[in-house]
Amino acid sequence: MDGFRILAGTLAIGGVIWGLLCLVFLIHGDRFYSLLILGPGYVVTIGYIVRAWRRPPIGIRRLIWGISAVVQGAWLALCISDMAHQGLARFRGWLVFAWWFSATLASVIGFFADDAAGEIDKTTTITSLPKDTETESLEKQITEPRVDSRFKAQHP
Repeated sequence: MDGFRILAGTLAIGGVIWGLLCLVFLIHGDRFYSLLILGPGYVVTIGYIVRAWRRPPIGIRRLIWGISAVVQGAWLALCISDMAHQGLARFRGWLVFAWWFSATLASVIGFFADDAAGEIDKTTTITSLPKDTETESLEKQITEPRVDSRFKAQHP
């Protein structure tokens, strides 16, 4: 299992916890407004679950991490705004700040680094590897036609 699946799984657990905490706003509050504000977080949590469970193509992984960076970054900006408004001495949301900071940082790292994790370079071929005598011998056996010795004896 690659590290980005573990990272996505960790973010998925956090996203599910946040989703359950915020579910009260969807049930008892204005559903349209709640979905407008909280919906992107639910969508990105589904993305985390997909990334934790599977290794989708690079475009899907970048989409997941990119949406995550935007969503988590927006919540982080809101938290920093609240921190600035209250002042550092009176701010009590350090755990929330730590979550959003970590989630945003993880998303940005995931966006840029997840494509390199475990990928096979498609440009590397057997012919581009350094040759040694064993490789040359095997290459010769593969490329030269085999002629049966009985055929050579009958047709000189």
